[in-house]
Amino acid sequence: MTAYLIAALAGLISLIAVYARGRVVGAKLERTANNAKEAEANAKELQDVAAAGAARADADRLNADAGKLRQPDAYKRK
Repeated sequence: MTAYLIAALAGLISLIAVYARGRVVGAKLERTANNAKEAEANAKELQDVAAAGAARADADRLNADAGKLRQPDAYKRK
């Protein structure tokens, strides 16, 4: 009878250990996935900022060029 009790207790302890290990591994995988998503979002944000800066530079250049091409207004309007 004692052997059965020891075997059952050992089985219960092993189940608890496997469950705890699974929780630790699962949490580590989730953190890794979240870090990858965050890194991807940061890279996309940097691309968006660079694209916005390039668009602003193009707009400034076009506005400067448009000012040079504008004909003088005969009625002196602004």
